[in-house]
Amino acid sequence: MRCQELIREIEAGRVSPVYLFSGEEDYLKEEALRRIKETLIKPEFLPFNYDLLSGKEIEGRELMNKLLTQPVGGGKRLIVIRDAQKLNPSVKEKIMEYLENPSQDVCLILWTPQVDLKKRFYATIEKEGRSVVFYSLKDRELSLWVRNYLYQRKKKISLQALNLLIERVGNDLGEMAGELEKLLIHIEERAEIDLEDVESLVGAVKTHTIFELTEALGKKKEKEALAILSRMMDGGTSATEILYMVVRQFRLLLRTKNLLEKKLSQGAIIQALALRPFVVKNLISQAKNFPLTRLIESFENLLQAEVEIKSSIKTPRMVLELLILKLCSQ
Repeated sequence: MRCQELIREIEAGRVSPVYLFSGEEDYLKEEALRRIKETLIKPEFLPFNYDLLSGKEIEGRELMNKLLTQPVGGGKRLIVIRDAQKLNPSVKEKIMEYLENPSQDVCLILWTPQVDLKKRFYATIEKEGRSVVFYSLKDRELSLWVRNYLYQRKKKISLQALNLLIERVGNDLGEMAGELEKLLIHIEERAEIDLEDVESLVGAVKTHTIFELTEALGKKKEKEALAILSRMMDGGTSATEILYMVVRQFRLLLRTKNLLEKKLSQGAIIQALALRPFVVKNLISQAKNFPLTRLIESFENLLQAEVEIKSSIKTPRMVLELLILKLCSQ
């Protein structure tokens, strides 16, 4: 089964007791998981009825206890095992036994990268449950995905702009979603993204992202941050665009840090930020690199850099290099 068929089944209210999520496109897996979660569990019961487990760490007895636990407040329980390819052989045997008569009150999702579906464990899941392969989208599928993403926001994109966007970003849906969000902010009330928007806002560099840059800043790795900055600028990303993305990322990090200080769960933070789960997961991980006071103090340097890019005799590259040195020294 492919992702599109799974989504249709979920929308029709048909959710299997057991799924195998395999393949390389994690963004689509996260989207499918979000839809299943919303279908099965009311938000107020999420802390009681949702378990996220590690295939490398989970023990057989613990897993079986969770699978046989009744849901709280009606609905169903949802158990996700990430890195299921790392499950202990004895745990795999218990899961295969469980598949002979799975609980109808539980949905179990085994999450793996691309695996050999002919192996006994995966073949058994495919036979007794539902196997969904999340392929990377290409060509027409990717174009349709972008158009649908924008349609949900009541926006459109011209054909020329779409072709250039795909050429520059590729088929990494996580990165594509980030670029689309940036474009949506840029066009504000306009109904359509045009070629000029993509040319001015979407850089051609794929390997060094703003996340990698802020990750290096958080760990005070100034040489690494400077190298990423250099590659981004050499690849055609403007200093203004880089600064805009850094400011936006730091604002999100500050909001995330404040929510973490309040001891909120990841699910509650996702709801508060209204962002995709994989984005929030990255923000939470990154926010742990920054003390709250350091994040707050960073905005003075960011504001100064914005002023200097517009009016200073320093080159934009020099302004950003000095900004990186200041942020890494705090």
